[in-house]
Amino acid sequence: MLRETTGRSAIIILLIMTLVAMNIMITIQLGYGSCDYDENRETSILMMDATHAQQMNFSADTLTVAAGGQVVPMLTVEPQSSTETIVWTSSDESVAGVTQSGTITAYRSGEAVITASGKNCSATVNIVVTSDIFAKTSEMIKELSVHAADITVFNRATELKDQLGRCTEEGAVQLFELMDRILAFSTGNGDSALLLSSISAMPNIGLSREECLLAATACSARRETVENMAVISFVGDCTFGRFNEQDQANQFPAVYRLSGSETYPFDKVKGVFYADSLTVANLECVLTQRTEHRDKSFFFRGDAAYTKILTGSSVEAVNLSNNHSGDYYDTGRNDTMSALSQAGVKYCYNNTPCVYELPIAGGIKIVLISYSFVGVEYSGDVRDSLLNLIRTYKSDNAVVVVNVHWGVERAVVPERWQQTAGREMIDSGADLVVGHHPHVLQGIERYSSGYIAYSLGNFSFGGNASVTSPETMILRAKITSVNGMASVSGISAVPCKTTSTKTASNNYQPIPQFGADGQAVINRILSLSSQIDGGITELSWSGI
Repeated sequence: MLRETTGRSAIIILLIMTLVAMNIMITIQLGYGSCDYDENRETSILMMDATHAQQMNFSADTLTVAAGGQVVPMLTVEPQSSTETIVWTSSDESVAGVTQSGTITAYRSGEAVITASGKNCSATVNIVVTSDIFAKTSEMIKELSVHAADITVFNRATELKDQLGRCTEEGAVQLFELMDRILAFSTGNGDSALLLSSISAMPNIGLSREECLLAATACSARRETVENMAVISFVGDCTFGRFNEQDQANQFPAVYRLSGSETYPFDKVKGVFYADSLTVANLECVLTQRTEHRDKSFFFRGDAAYTKILTGSSVEAVNLSNNHSGDYYDTGRNDTMSALSQAGVKYCYNNTPCVYELPIAGGIKIVLISYSFVGVEYSGDVRDSLLNLIRTYKSDNAVVVVNVHWGVERAVVPERWQQTAGREMIDSGADLVVGHHPHVLQGIERYSSGYIAYSLGNFSFGGNASVTSPETMILRAKITSVNGMASVSGISAVPCKTTSTKTASNNYQPIPQFGADGQAVINRILSLSSQIDGGITELSWSGI
């Protein structure tokens, strides 16, 4: 009997070991005795499941999460081979909730305890929810107004919008809608009326209406660049420096010093400049320490350090073919060229074009050619030399832009010779002709396969402490390549005014115009264009 029982026990034990190895929960019947084994007596023994955790620990006792944020806390389980399902719970779902996969979502400021429970053990972590998301939103919108084109900044803005969508703090819904409506301009789905509604409804977080509109403008410029192979921005007269060696309180040097910003003149527009492929300005001053100047009515001199205005605002090239680049003789002009070269800013001057290469479509060259016709007639050798230069640089993969300083100051309609000259430049291979010198806007003509913008007017113009014709624009040329032929496929504009004071006082800081004010500038350009044969009848802009 004993031998028989022992044999049966060995078999049963072997069976148990096999089942345990297979992770099967079993209930068995065993009888133990010396000689009086009772087969009717049953004893139930529950074998422990080897997948149950015996110990759990969070890597930290307390986690701080911004409202709307999400976190997956680090939880260690012993033994590591445990595979049981852990149950997650929150002591206050209104403050922080948790999914059964362990993702914690912070909803509003406060504290909650998150518990991870198994059959035999549990662990807790304290969650402290802060509401700094509002300060982050304010800073992000300000950052977008400059760097919407930066993919890292743009992605962070999108993530912040999603975070606002999870937040239940008072005012979070309004900020979510504001962020959503600003970012919508980067996809072409922006709605100006909805954006203005969100701006009016936003909580007080130290953010201005202007900053929100500038962020939307930068997003719109980003979209335009993304949708095209490349976009080049052009602005008119920029004069950084002393007026006739004067440095009064209301003049450029003093205003610039007091601003505390290296990029002050372009602080309201550099979001557009950063969102393009190349920005070109007409630099109508000299950057030198020399004080000996030509005997003329107006002369402008700035410091070599003013190149930081350009480099810090993503202005990559300037035109020097104008009637002020020689105000301090050839030595002053040479100093200017040297300062620009050291800063990495390209320049074009008369018969010395500059070439800017874009790494798109196998490499597209933007060739900037320039000439000043102030006191110079467009005829004879001058005309032939310029047209031959255009023909020389035009090729299948090159876009040729001619910057021309021409016309009559304050005249709003170009002279007949200018239209003839502009068209001959297009016929010779130029894709775009950009004019300046009149200090006021003039119309735009669509001719053959190119465009002629007769005058962009002033932009950041330090020559006057007051403004009488503040309307200006950022002209944006869309670049494309079809069958290996690069060209300007279209244009758009960012309507601006030369001063952001909203008065006739010039603070030398141009600013985009919005709503009815922006449409008024666009209408002005179209009206001026209607006075030119072949003038454009429509002009795209963000409509913000």
